[in-house]
Amino acid sequence: MKASLEPASVTGKLVLTGRLVFGTPLIIGSGEQDDDVDLVVLRDESGQPFIPATSFAGALRHFFFRTVDVTGADNEKFSYFWGAQPGGSKDEIYQSALMVSDLHPIGQVSVAIRDGVKIDLSTHTAAEGAKFDYEVVEPTSAFALRAEITLREAYDTGDLFKMIAAFLIESLAQGKIALGAMTTKGFGRCRLDDYALYHYDFRLKEAVIDWLGGTNKEAYRMPELPEHDRLVKKKDRDFVLQADFSLRSSLIVRSYSVRPSQADAIHLSSAGKPILPGSSLKGALRSRAETIVNTLGGQGKEKLRPLFGWVSEDKASQEACKSRVIVEETPVQNAVWAKQQRIKVDRFTGGTIRNALFDSEPLWTPEPGLEQVRVKVTVRDCAPWEAGLMLLLLKDLWTSDLPIGGEKSIGRGTLMGRQAEIIYGSEKYILTQEPTGTLQIHGDQARLEQLVSQFVQEISGREHTEDGGSL
Repeated sequence: MKASLEPASVTGKLVLTGRLVFGTPLIIGSGEQDDDVDLVVLRDESGQPFIPATSFAGALRHFFFRTVDVTGADNEKFSYFWGAQPGGSKDEIYQSALMVSDLHPIGQVSVAIRDGVKIDLSTHTAAEGAKFDYEVVEPTSAFALRAEITLREAYDTGDLFKMIAAFLIESLAQGKIALGAMTTKGFGRCRLDDYALYHYDFRLKEAVIDWLGGTNKEAYRMPELPEHDRLVKKKDRDFVLQADFSLRSSLIVRSYSVRPSQADAIHLSSAGKPILPGSSLKGALRSRAETIVNTLGGQGKEKLRPLFGWVSEDKASQEACKSRVIVEETPVQNAVWAKQQRIKVDRFTGGTIRNALFDSEPLWTPEPGLEQVRVKVTVRDCAPWEAGLMLLLLKDLWTSDLPIGGEKSIGRGTLMGRQAEIIYGSEKYILTQEPTGTLQIHGDQARLEQLVSQFVQEISGREHTEDGGSL
């Protein structure tokens, strides 16, 4: 592909303004450590966290090329918008039409410290030396967004650029684009609001003057976003699960306090509200998935690497695979914190061990039957056998067979399914747990059983019967 930028005169500008509001924590790491945490968030000269333009523009570009089919006639024009890919010849090098400014916070934002630990899946305990902590920008933080798109005579793509801008704006407004690190564990979820798109036509002298001076903006505001029907979307093969559960008893994802008046361990909160972190749920799902695969005679650790992601422990090799399983961080509703004191018992004498009194403050259900925990899981580009595996994981959560969080050995973390919605491509299913104990399934139940059969056949080579057995 050889790009000609003659004539290259600028014919106009599209200017986008708005604010990004985060519903889950944001991690934009600085790559540095300090005495308190292993990962410090990136800060500006005033000490406030900010989002560098490179991170934001990179997230937009990655989302666009993952979502839009760029193999058609507009392929070269897409490259005009985003800039040439690295590695091209000199004739193929040209600047992106999109320019983004660094995103700085609107008002003060809060930074919190979270603990993390790597779990040894063979022992289900913390791996030795794998404790770490990191800073996060707390939810409800807002950042100011300003971006410009340059229109040139050579592109002859004014309408296409407007469509790309409208598609990105709509995707941001719907919360489809995540920013920062740990996005597959629910971090970096944001929405664009209070946005406006302005079109400055440089064929008009006053438009150039107003753009340079930042005056009379409302005269150039586009009353509505352009249609983007010409952008052909890739076929969606994602598996999307959203399910509501109630707590059987209690739940704790530990957060440790340094205040003597508080319990030794309390359930994790974010912005003052109890949450179910995506990292905890995803770890439980991955562990159980490996167990299921191993039970069927497969090699769970190796088989599930392309699904759940993988990073080589040999840092010199730099081998890695990004997870296709995305687990959202969600609030826990209709639950109360309540402290519980415990002791450690000497198994030899049957008496308490001296100085072994401790307490924890998990979440408890005030009454049975309330919808309290929402699980949101997306599997990108999901194969049928992977969808079958997700259904088996949902079954284990639904029937209280798969606990999450800490202190599982004393009965915490078990859930009871209430309602679930499953979307796989164009297929949709609704599961409802009736008070009588009956499970209602709205949708093609035989298709769900077929997905499970395909998983069993993928792992063990055996076909799966309708009653759950194998042939």
